[in-house]
Amino acid sequence: MQFNTKHRKRRKIITKILSWIAMIIIAIGLAFGVVNYVVQTTYMTGESMKPTLKNGQLVFVHKLMYHFKDPERFDVVVFETNKNNNSHFYIKRIIGLPGETVQITDGSVYINGKKLKGTPFKDKIVTAGLAQDPIELGENEYFVMGDNANNSEDSRSANIGNIAGENIIGKID
Repeated sequence: MQFNTKHRKRRKIITKILSWIAMIIIAIGLAFGVVNYVVQTTYMTGESMKPTLKNGQLVFVHKLMYHFKDPERFDVVVFETNKNNNSHFYIKRIIGLPGETVQITDGSVYINGKKLKGTPFKDKIVTAGLAQDPIELGENEYFVMGDNANNSEDSRSANIGNIAGENIIGKID
């Protein structure tokens, strides 16, 4: 009889330990899933998105959003680039969409030959960079710029260039 009671107590303790281990594994799995597929945080580095974002500002990246819809003009996105092996993410605003032609002339952005209205750029754009000549965006390419256009390395620069859709990690609200 005493053996049976000890055996039950031992089994109860083992069951509790195993349930705790299972809960911990599930919690770690859920946290991993959220961070890798739903949302993550990153910091804005530099002044290129000023005044929208400040240097050192913590931002939330909504990673799941673009699995259900395509990025839109003026979305602020986080992306990686194939052209530059930096270990950080870039944060810029989408200006040009797939299939469009982007050009910067006389300090303004033109999309398919028409001046883009509603831009966040306060000043005349001094450096057109690669966009001095018309840039035709491919099927899954985006043209991005920083809100502080005269202090931003973006799609106008050969280091960044056009951004492939698969390199966009997510959207910042």
